[in-house]
Amino acid sequence: MKRESDKTSSNIIFDSLEDIYLGEDPLSFKNEIENLEFRMQLDNAMLNLCYGQLFMMEQDINWAERKTECKPPRSYLMGYIRMIHLGGKEIDRLLWSATRNPPPKRLRENYKCNENH
Repeated sequence: MKRESDKTSSNIIFDSLEDIYLGEDPLSFKNEIENLEFRMQLDNAMLNLCYGQLFMMEQDINWAERKTECKPPRSYLMGYIRMIHLGGKEIDRLLWSATRNPPPKRLRENYKCNENH
C-alpha cells in the first residue's frame, strides 16, 4: 500500500530494509522516516522496519539448522520484500507464492533494489 501511495517515500523504507537485512538497527533510521506520511497505510514506517527486523531474526533462528536453499534464512523474507519493491506481482499472488516457494534466487542475494532497475 505504501509503494502504491508514494513510490519515492516507500523507496526510503525499502532501502532501510535492505540495510536492516545487512545488520543495521531500525532505530538508526528513525529521524529519516518518522515523518513519512502515506495516503494508504496500516502501520507507520518505523513499525514496518521493526517488524521486518523481527521477522528476519525469526527466520534466522528457526531455520538456521534446517536444510534450505535460502542462505542466510532471512533472505527468504527479503526476497519477497524485494518483489514487493519491484511491483512484479499482485499482492494476493505474491502472498500465495510466498507460502509455497522461495523467492527467485536473484532476489535472495545481497543487493540494493534500486541498483537493479
